[in-house]
Amino acid sequence: FYNPFSSDDGILVNMNTFIGTIPDLAFANVSQDRDIFLRVVKKRVEKAPIESENKQPTKLAIGVEGGFSTDDDKYETITKNSIVVLENKSNAIVTEVPYDEEVKTKLPEAVVKSAESIIHHVGLAVQQDLTAWQDDEEIPVTKYYQDLPFVD
Repeated sequence: FYNPFSSDDGILVNMNTFIGTIPDLAFANVSQDRDIFLRVVKKRVEKAPIESENKQPTKLAIGVEGGFSTDDDKYETITKNSIVVLENKSNAIVTEVPYDEEVKTKLPEAVVKSAESIIHHVGLAVQQDLTAWQDDEEIPVTKYYQDLPFVD
């Protein structure tokens, strides 16, 4: 399974079909003579250690103050996006342009909208990702606890 973290080349997402693939297989998926892709490359960089990370958890919680830390607290994700045009005949990259604010103003509106929708897409895995949790629920006490026999 490939993802943007798996290689230095990242993944290529076809901006017409929104199908993601690796660069080696992208040429097989080109639907025309030329096709346009968004390259997504992500790297995880370790953050500088903070003194508070060595503290022991004081409550049953994840990702909140006094609880257990998550990987997001230890690593920073750096994302690089670029627009890639592939040519099917020669199996070559025609052009690759880093996708930033300056380039965004020079590209056609359809390309910008497609790239932004890919970049800001929230997949199911991200929606289900647990970033913070705290056990703060009250445990209800039943009215029958007084009648229960205690066994030694």
